[in-house]
Amino acid sequence: MPDDRRARRPPQNRRSPAKRPSVRILVVVANIQMRTLKAEEGSSMNALAHG
Repeated sequence: MPDDRRARRPPQNRRSPAKRPSVRILVVVANIQMRTLKAEEGSSMNALAHG
């Protein structure tokens, strides 16, 4: 006789759907900030080299 309790067990290690979009937004913002910092660092290095 099959055990029906196994089929009804809730899934494990599931995150709430609300957390995923906020994490994605934070990652996108962090990537933009890193690009901006790298661009600023590059422009300041060029100014020092050519100044």
